[in-house]
Amino acid sequence: MPYLTDEAIISMVARYHIQSGNTTVDHTLNALFDTRQIRLNHWIPRHLDRLAKVMPGHTDLLLEGLLQNNTLFPLLNLFLGKMGGSAYLMQQSLPKRAFSGAGAVRVCLACISEDEQVHGTPYVHLSHQIPGVYICTKHKTWLIERCPYCRQPLSRDGSLPLEIWREGICGHSLSSFEPERVRGRQKVELNYASFCADLLGSGASPVPADVLKEMYRSRAVEMTGGWKKSLDRFAFQEMIHTFYGPVFLAKLDEDFSLGDFTKSYHWQSLSTIKEVPLIRHLALAFFLFRSFRDFKKARAVAEVHCIEQRRKEIDSQQPLDTSSNLFEEMLAVARQIPKCTLEKLWERHYGLTKRFIKRFPDRLDELLRAASSKPVAKPAQMRSLTRLEDQEWAGRFRVAASTLYQLVDKRPERVSRNRIMIEAGWKRPYPTAEVCPLTWRVLEESLESDWHYHARRYVWAMLSLRPEQGVSRITRASGLDNLRFKELRLFFAEVTHWPLLEIGVVVEFLENFGVTRQWAGPCPDRQFPQLGRKYQRKSWESGQASE
Repeated sequence: MPYLTDEAIISMVARYHIQSGNTTVDHTLNALFDTRQIRLNHWIPRHLDRLAKVMPGHTDLLLEGLLQNNTLFPLLNLFLGKMGGSAYLMQQSLPKRAFSGAGAVRVCLACISEDEQVHGTPYVHLSHQIPGVYICTKHKTWLIERCPYCRQPLSRDGSLPLEIWREGICGHSLSSFEPERVRGRQKVELNYASFCADLLGSGASPVPADVLKEMYRSRAVEMTGGWKKSLDRFAFQEMIHTFYGPVFLAKLDEDFSLGDFTKSYHWQSLSTIKEVPLIRHLALAFFLFRSFRDFKKARAVAEVHCIEQRRKEIDSQQPLDTSSNLFEEMLAVARQIPKCTLEKLWERHYGLTKRFIKRFPDRLDELLRAASSKPVAKPAQMRSLTRLEDQEWAGRFRVAASTLYQLVDKRPERVSRNRIMIEAGWKRPYPTAEVCPLTWRVLEESLESDWHYHARRYVWAMLSLRPEQGVSRITRASGLDNLRFKELRLFFAEVTHWPLLEIGVVVEFLENFGVTRQWAGPCPDRQFPQLGRKYQRKSWESGQASE
């Protein structure tokens, strides 16, 4: 069978049953899963390893692909997962409810007709089976769970939805019905479906419990305007009801419609946040962030905050070791006493001297010799960062670089190492791979090539002035020389619609065009005149200029 993008496991099994010509569904299930007692839910069906074994190819790679591309594992793992590694290992940490239950199969009538024309067969889209999704974002039509004529469910208790490929018991095929269009007032349902589809296809790693809690808490407090960073639960609950409305809330979850959101959802506790059902995570995340881009930004900020909190907790649990600084403290006071002796130390600093002798009884002569000599200025050396400090600064550098790339209030400036370090608040010696390997690697990866820098200036000028302003004005606004501007103008010649200038749109536009930070440019082999201090005026031989 051909591979189809965004196809659910239950659809793959149903297509195999239709094409194989098996007389019974039990025969098909026994051939694929070596058992007839299986319910094909949309979450993570059991015995996928058996299905991977009967498919051509490497079993482990096939199982990984089935989990990532044909089940809701990416969503479940994002909110409920607790470990990293392969998809097969990560699924073991998920709650057992992720493998049980079988909800109704939802399909889009417009997708059925389109898939039959494009792929030669209709199929069940995985993105339509996400909890709370009742709209096809591509065609902006309502999904159906039953035959529009006789109201027979397409699937019951995990049974194969065979009526998608053949006529139902009423004699009607689904392709003969017209889809129902979504009206303007259902914008929340449509945007919710788009948000969930973006999360499903993001391939993001699991969000740690403390990071997820910080994401939710900080944004909820910001929205409610809580006093002293405390959440106003009643105001937050009212905002949830107003945003979703009673009809959509009842579809999402019964507790939502009963007004029991903040009481029973336990998303403010580290011990229970990973036990919150997926539908409630999705509803809460969409209400708080509205787009996957803002969700990703909030996660980056929360990760930096949580790294700092973990470091503080570790430091608070470790007893303070003052003995390492005791010698330096004693030496400092001894150098302040002219012709220092033990008698003078006992007279002026009795308690400190007592602690020093008790701790270092064999270093008295060393102390007096060091006190009589002049202190030697030590070269500034940076100590190696701890693992947590390295992770914290790497996160700060990553956020600082992202902030610099997203600025649009003035003509873009090159994102250099110094600008990233200043933006992140780094006040130490220059980072090296030996002292802080992760921070150094993030700093190097955050730099941009010359052509990426030129492309940012070109796109910013086009969005700032718009193409109607004329080439000469846009060239001056970009700060580019004419030769490089012409090359970029040819490269972006196919662009017919330039978006509005807003934060982050320049980098997003370039990424959609395939222009990464290490972009080699439209003409990597061409030599251009050096700019700035490296500029050299062309020399003309005598008589050549007049020819």
